[in-house]
Amino acid sequence: MRSFDNTSAPVRIAHFIQHPFFLRPALQKSMIRLRDVIGLNIACFPVSRDIWLIRNKFERVSDGNMEHLKKYALSYIWSILLVAQILLIFVFGMVRADGLQIISITGYLIWILSAIFGWLPILIFKKKGGVGKGKSYVQTTVLVDTGLYAIVRHPQYTAGILFSMALIMISQTWIIAVIGSVCMALMYRDIVLADQQEIRKFGEQYRHYIEKVPRTNFLLGIIRIIRRNLQRS
Repeated sequence: MRSFDNTSAPVRIAHFIQHPFFLRPALQKSMIRLRDVIGLNIACFPVSRDIWLIRNKFERVSDGNMEHLKKYALSYIWSILLVAQILLIFVFGMVRADGLQIISITGYLIWILSAIFGWLPILIFKKKGGVGKGKSYVQTTVLVDTGLYAIVRHPQYTAGILFSMALIMISQTWIIAVIGSVCMALMYRDIVLADQQEIRKFGEQYRHYIEKVPRTNFLLGIIRIIRRNLQRS
């Protein structure tokens, strides 16, 4: 089995994605249509932004911006793994025929929940995040800690984890379980790095926010809100 040096892996990924085959506009349009057909546009927003703009991010590598590559390396990897899960299930039909129906139904319900966590932040950030005109919704200037962000600090990452979990339950195959487990672990590591970035951006305000709101555990977040409301009353 061929092995690769860890230090060269990000560069290999960058060269792979910058291959002319992946840069063709016709292929990109086809991928977007595929995304719409299998429902990524409503249930997998956490990766839709990064996956379909991944080429633009890697173009910066050619300019020698390796710092950018290091910053987003985990996002690239788990995004690719998540798309692999989707393709294996909905294109190649990797679903266990004798799987438990209750688990599959639960998976679809979690999928719906992931859509809520994935899409609501767009509206919340645009309304409360102090985003400048013509800017991406993620370019906030104000720390948002209300609404969905009072439940979890990273709703869209939470959506990605939930979606990957849903795919595991829908497929009920060991291959998807392995890919999904790695994907979720990388997402969580990415969340830790995102927290560090937000601390640099908002300072003590974000540290105080960390003390009140969990990263992804929305059940714990809801319990904390209920407790705070009971204490006030």
